[in-house]
Amino acid sequence: MSNPTTFKQACPFLLTTSGITPEHGIPSKIIGGQPQTKTWNQFSDAQQQFFCGIWHSSIGCWHVDYSEDELCFLLKGRVVLTGVDGQKYTFKAGQAFVIPKGFKGSWETVEPVEKIYAIYQPLSGE
Repeated sequence: MSNPTTFKQACPFLLTTSGITPEHGIPSKIIGGQPQTKTWNQFSDAQQQFFCGIWHSSIGCWHVDYSEDELCFLLKGRVVLTGVDGQKYTFKAGQAFVIPKGFKGSWETVEPVEKIYAIYQPLSGE
């Protein structure tokens, strides 16, 4: 993730993507569709373990294997997370959820998504 700014004090979180260059991506291990993502990282800590920003995804489905903890708040759209055990979790705009480190399964963007994310990526061995 990019590191636009590292702050030593409180910093504003802008609910806008203007003025920030997005990081474009295509998920690996696609199951269906042609999903594309954009990430506007607004904060990274000095250790490169904590990140937050805004993320967009087009419709599609892909395998996920989380090595981090992520808090998500959906501003737009709808997603379905399916664990390897087959349990499905559906979230829509206005809802928040946490994806814990170790979650394996799939992420399906059913309607185009815009979310605020906060990620904690532990150092290897943590």
